[in-house]
Amino acid sequence: MQQFSKYLKKDFVFISCDEISLLNFTSAKDFLNYFVFTKNIDFKAVKYLLLDEIQAVNNISLFLKDLHDNFNFKIFASGSGSLQIFKGISDSLIGRKEIIRIYPFSLAEFLLAKKISLPSLKNFTPVLTDFYLPFLEEFLLYGGYPEVVIALSKKRKIKNLLSIYKSYLEKDIKEYINNKDIFSFQKIYKLISSSLCSLQKIDSLSRETGVHHSKIKEFNFILKNTFTVDFLQPLVKNPLKEIKSHKKIYFSDLGFINSSWESFVISTEKKGKLLENFVLQELKKSQMKNDLLDLRKIYFWRKKNQTEIDFVIKNLENDQLIPIEVKSKDTDIIPKSFQSFYKAYAKDIDFFVVFNKSVKKIRKLEDKKVLFMPYIYAGELFSKQIFN
Repeated sequence: MQQFSKYLKKDFVFISCDEISLLNFTSAKDFLNYFVFTKNIDFKAVKYLLLDEIQAVNNISLFLKDLHDNFNFKIFASGSGSLQIFKGISDSLIGRKEIIRIYPFSLAEFLLAKKISLPSLKNFTPVLTDFYLPFLEEFLLYGGYPEVVIALSKKRKIKNLLSIYKSYLEKDIKEYINNKDIFSFQKIYKLISSSLCSLQKIDSLSRETGVHHSKIKEFNFILKNTFTVDFLQPLVKNPLKEIKSHKKIYFSDLGFINSSWESFVISTEKKGKLLENFVLQELKKSQMKNDLLDLRKIYFWRKKNQTEIDFVIKNLENDQLIPIEVKSKDTDIIPKSFQSFYKAYAKDIDFFVVFNKSVKKIRKLEDKKVLFMPYIYAGELFSKQIFN
């Protein structure tokens, strides 16, 4: 919000609602008058009202509606208490709001913070891999929270991450869960993190933890809406042959995964899961950057005979599909799962993608292109310059 205000230059007021969290206002006018008297703000000259930590305000929906309808402000409201905000923003704000999710840094932003940039994919050569892989491994370990990225030592990065992680479990979650459910939530959270990139089977979770199905579904809702975990739905055309009822589990930040695992070492077993999770988040951040978030949905695909494709992007404008596989090593071999997918969805496929360590190549599967791309370019998949 502070950075955004620099683009506005003038005619704006920035207010942190934390400082008024203990106050109750009966109307937006009372709210504004408080700052007229305490901060000497002349709201007549204000065009843009920037409100941070908006969840601290009671009756958020009515408050924002009152500000929108009765004053000539463009309002930008942000907050970390996402569930309170979504609960507070009711149907009364339909047509008056746009919600934007702010992600942790992408790999490109992580590198930018270190004053490094990626060359265009057109100019990439395998020789560059040795230079960029140490930065990718740091990103896989510690993730993209700015406070963690800019920390200078590994010890400080881990301390910052564990502090954020602890705050999430001990402070943020307690706002939505009864004290008696905290232990159950933490058990489910641990099991979910150990099942990264795998199917979530609620029956198995319930049996293993003794937590009821309905409570697990409630925890899933909280995890998703506090932007900690993503659940991918399966792509289903033939329910008799394809998985249709389970979701796959991914985390929104790589550092959070390692915090929950209580380990900041990348083993061979962990690397594949971290890379798959990394690619998903890069795709989501790329969609946000290119204004495609509402137009493309990401699924996974899995047949009951265990044939699986990591991700399938569906373009909602034309129903075209982009199947994607993530490989941790160099490869230019077309996966067998692509051939299976082609038999089921041939007419709907746009092209295939294989993310790998450093191979850049285009091959063909029947009449469809198969792009082999280094996974450090996952965030560039929707760029107009891909392979140009």
